[in-house]
Amino acid sequence: MAIDKIAQDRAATLPGPVAQLSVPKLVAFHLIPGALVTVAFVMFAPLVRAAGFPPIAALLAAILLVLVPVELGVVLRTARRDGSPWRCPIASGSEHASGSGCSPS
Repeated sequence: MAIDKIAQDRAATLPGPVAQLSVPKLVAFHLIPGALVTVAFVMFAPLVRAAGFPPIAALLAAILLVLVPVELGVVLRTARRDGSPWRCPIASGSEHASGSGCSPS
């Protein structure tokens, strides 16, 4: 029974329901980053080969220079648009059990 009480307390501190994405938007969020990394890989591969590095270096460069900024941009843009906190402390055991944590101000 105590677990149910903790779950109810935690649910009371959480923000409202999250809006569900449409299928086209969901597919776009899934495929566009991969397509951008593929294009970057194709562009970087000749340069990496000419420099004497193995082809995997082109993929790593594409991930570092394209995928990471795109993914961070999506997260930060969504957080700014929704007013969600994106710098939340990770709750330790006792804080998590008590229901305190990151909630919108």
